[in-house]
Amino acid sequence: LIDESFKPDSAYGDKFADGSLYIHRISEFQEPEIWMVTFSENAEFKYGVGYLSDKKSNAYEWISEPFKRLSEELIHAIFQESGGVVWLGGDNGLFRFQMDISRDYKIDYNSYIRGVELSAGRPIFGGTYMDADNVQSLIQPGSLKSFLPFRENSLVFNYSAQPGEDESFAGYSYFLEGNDKAWSEWTPESKKEYTNLHEGKYIFRVKARNVYGHISNEATYEFTILAPWYRKWWAYILYVLIAAVVVYTIVKVYTRQLREIIRERTAEVVAQKEVIEEKNKDIMDSIQYAEKIQRALLPPEDDLGKLDLDGFILFLPRDVVSGDFYWLAKQDGKIITVAADSTGHGVPGAFMSMLGVAFLNNIVGAQGIVKASDILNELRAEVIAALKQKGQEGEQKDGMDLALHVIDYEKMTIEFAGANNPLILIRDNELIQVKGDRMPIGIHQLSGESFKNNEMEAIKGDVLYTFSDGYQDQFGGPNNKKFMIKRMKELLLEIHQEPMEEQKEILKKAFYDWTVPYDTEQIDDVIVIGVRI
Repeated sequence: LIDESFKPDSAYGDKFADGSLYIHRISEFQEPEIWMVTFSENAEFKYGVGYLSDKKSNAYEWISEPFKRLSEELIHAIFQESGGVVWLGGDNGLFRFQMDISRDYKIDYNSYIRGVELSAGRPIFGGTYMDADNVQSLIQPGSLKSFLPFRENSLVFNYSAQPGEDESFAGYSYFLEGNDKAWSEWTPESKKEYTNLHEGKYIFRVKARNVYGHISNEATYEFTILAPWYRKWWAYILYVLIAAVVVYTIVKVYTRQLREIIRERTAEVVAQKEVIEEKNKDIMDSIQYAEKIQRALLPPEDDLGKLDLDGFILFLPRDVVSGDFYWLAKQDGKIITVAADSTGHGVPGAFMSMLGVAFLNNIVGAQGIVKASDILNELRAEVIAALKQKGQEGEQKDGMDLALHVIDYEKMTIEFAGANNPLILIRDNELIQVKGDRMPIGIHQLSGESFKNNEMEAIKGDVLYTFSDGYQDQFGGPNNKKFMIKRMKELLLEIHQEPMEEQKEILKKAFYDWTVPYDTEQIDDVIVIGVRI
């Protein structure tokens, strides 16, 4: 079917059909030989001339090797005469080709390293290898493998080849094993220079390619550049020895100086130690005396019995004196119990606790205030006034958290008011938590609001617990975590039916079992008060 369109034809081979060769000229001669002049932008030689021979069955062979030396010229005219003679005309003249003369274009030939020089011009190889019998050889004997000092690490290699044709068409590719990563591109240059080579073993390799694309045998030259003296094995040993001597000398001198300094410092430290020990003794004596004062201000634990209360007080200061404190009183037939936690611990906390005790004595004993919420309101006002708190930015927010309950046995009622701390009530084996207000005894954004007065019926057998946060926040256990309020509630629920004094010992043992085996220090003061109705 003829569709009247042009299509590439592959009768003469794919290279003529796929556009890799442009057909610049085609001869008018009849088969069997079809002569063409081609052009290619990507080929090493842009122009080419050759003919298609039908030596293969049903196919053509492109013959171009005999004309490689004409590849830099454009052939304008091709004329074939009888006797197998073809005349080719171009810019550089007329060329005659005899078709019945055959040649081998794949004859092996050699590349040669004609000389090796140092960059300063001194030759180290003259271009000829001689074997043990003094016969010329292409293989470098061991005696001619150079060992060059490091200062002579720049070399120039001269090389050539005998391709058997016009040598102007030869190209070279080289590779310095031990330095280069790959063979070089083909180049007509017959000399290569290397500078500043590192120490090591090298083999210079070179090969040639003639005009027919046939590659020569490889020529090699092996040489070694020796390491500089400062990088030789004995130099490294010398460095180590020098370093050892220097270090030893420095250590010796420094040790002598250090001993003298230590001797002087030791004398100073001993003198300072004696002064510090004396001051510490004075301080500890003062703190011990402060502890006596604090203990004197706190009511004795056996006052619970004097107030007709069945209960216990677990009081574990972190330091000698405590920021946690407890307070007990009976006024107008009502029994008032306070478990408080002042800001800080140690001496600062103890001062706050003493203020708290003094204020409570005044509020309840002198003023006769017995309502739970009114006691906390008045205590807050006294603390704010005593500490001159204005609520200004950056002002110290000293104060206290506490839980207070009032038991009226005549009416069988319980009043509770709390500043951040709760009341735990266990009734009929059920644990009830009565939360305190979320504000402290001290300056606060809610200081103008009254504390809530929680009133409830008192039933025989009820057990009341008030406490600071020291017990539940204590770190310990196998994973060094807090005891937590949940675990504390479970323990109280478990032991609440035990005699009150026995409950105290159980709580103390649980606290020390949580800390001592795990080498955990007590982090805060602890106060827990338990009362059974």
